[in-house]
Amino acid sequence: MPKSDKATKPVPEKKIGPYRSGIGGAVWLNTIETQNGPKQVRSFTLSPRRYYDERDRKWKDAGSFRPIDLPTVAIVIQEAIHYVNTTPLPGTDESQQEVEDR
Repeated sequence: MPKSDKATKPVPEKKIGPYRSGIGGAVWLNTIETQNGPKQVRSFTLSPRRYYDERDRKWKDAGSFRPIDLPTVAIVIQEAIHYVNTTPLPGTDESQQEVEDR
């Protein structure tokens, strides 16, 4: 099937990382329906730690983070916080954003 026939995969508004062990994150721009019409909001996903399974000879996602991973997780979250706090939503100006966030 040609690439143009495939469904378009959503793209994050902002990618963070990946850092050591594949840890990273993404900020997503979503449109939700409200009583006052559509509204744009953001969400955040944290990518899992990756490891190589010698037995299966495949890369896999871990279900948890190790204590040594926590500083990297904190960096990813801090970058996401900085981005959402300093980047107005499309179609709004900064003063409008501050009022909506309260």
